[in-house]
Amino acid sequence: MAGIGFELRRLSHSDTLFGPVASLGHGVVIAAGPWLMTIAALVVVGTEMTAVVGEQVIADMRILIVYAFATALIATSTIAIVSVRQAADAMYLGDFDRVRELFIAALFLGAITSSIAAAAFFCGALRLAWPHAVAASHLAIAAGTSWIALAVCGSVKDFRGITLGFSAGFAVATALAVLTAQLGFGSPGMVGGFAIGLLVASFILAVRILALFPRHATTLRAGVIRILMGHRVFGVLAAAAFVAAISVWVDKWIVWAGPFGQRTASGLPHAPIYDAPMFFAYFMIMPALAQLSTALETLLFERLRHFYAAITAHATLAEIRTNARRLERDVMTMLTAIMLQLSALCAIVVLSAPMIVTALSMQYQQLAILRIGAVAAVFHFLFMACSALLLYFERHAQYFALQALFVFLAAACAQVTVIAGVTYYGLGQLVAAIVASGAAYFTLGRTLDDLPYQIFVAGPARVANRYDPESPRSEAWR
Repeated sequence: MAGIGFELRRLSHSDTLFGPVASLGHGVVIAAGPWLMTIAALVVVGTEMTAVVGEQVIADMRILIVYAFATALIATSTIAIVSVRQAADAMYLGDFDRVRELFIAALFLGAITSSIAAAAFFCGALRLAWPHAVAASHLAIAAGTSWIALAVCGSVKDFRGITLGFSAGFAVATALAVLTAQLGFGSPGMVGGFAIGLLVASFILAVRILALFPRHATTLRAGVIRILMGHRVFGVLAAAAFVAAISVWVDKWIVWAGPFGQRTASGLPHAPIYDAPMFFAYFMIMPALAQLSTALETLLFERLRHFYAAITAHATLAEIRTNARRLERDVMTMLTAIMLQLSALCAIVVLSAPMIVTALSMQYQQLAILRIGAVAAVFHFLFMACSALLLYFERHAQYFALQALFVFLAAACAQVTVIAGVTYYGLGQLVAAIVASGAAYFTLGRTLDDLPYQIFVAGPARVANRYDPESPRSEAWR
């Protein structure tokens, strides 16, 4: 699934000034397209419509969107990771008909699971008024399908089309949100506008994927069964993805239930004193995520193919160990370079925090949370990067253990800070990120140090075949 990474790298190495900037921009969209589209639309709508509908309606709309995205991300996490893994294996085997079948089935399952989760959460648990529940449920379904479409689009080289899709979605979402606000439909109507915008983006991505794999799929039933059976084969990976999706929100849930939690007009709990600075702090890692995505799908992919090709060519043990050391050096050099850039950006945010707080009209209490959140974001990125790298070596059990560790730490530490008081908000996330990133870095280091052992003894034999261009395409991969 490295095609898009190579295209981004080619663009970043172009001789024009626009090339590297465009590469980074496309990479950010690929890493978090639905979030970026929604954030940009929220900024525009909030700026233009606050005077028309009032701050309370804008806040209600914003929190409804946050809840819808959280619901969709968690509900579709296992479907997305299993279907993408199966699609990657199918493309390696040259079975492109199966890619189309998996994509259509994944969209169907994503829409079903998102709708069930949204109905249970918004109508059952929160008991929202029906206009708010319907609007949030529709947005959750749209967000769920967009996450799956974006995940599968990682194999498509037409990254300009991906950016175009979310740009069109942004335009539609913004226009409809403004229109519904002017017509007096309130936050449910505006959320519905965002849902349509996301559906437009998902439709454009789906059209491009289906055009790339034009042959008709067998049946929807066959694809659905294949993905459901894939949850048995990749059960640990699916569980890890589910836990990872929860880890994004667990600290916020606990703070929302604390003494500084508030409720919007529709009854949704949130904590503005914590949410705003932590959101801005974590937004800082978007460029690093784009760099990591490009590096993983180019540098690491090339090194792994070389490493496994040497094994299948009957290289000596000394040659295999030399290649393993070279792979470890390149991975650590890549990770260090990205971390240095992110740390520099973090230092800028920390030093300029008073100006940021003033510009964003935050409270003075949020200054410390912003600074702590910026440092926590750096360590959280290191955790995500090391965890993602483990998946390239089929370390599914280790990946699951790390995600579970982070969820536990984030929840426990957040609860401690809620009890300790607002002065300590953010420290729980920082402690959890530091400990979890240390564990992830240690696990990655051990994996790379003992790579020959991991490949020949501890790891599954099929890992080698995945990166060898000359390996036989056995039915076992199916």
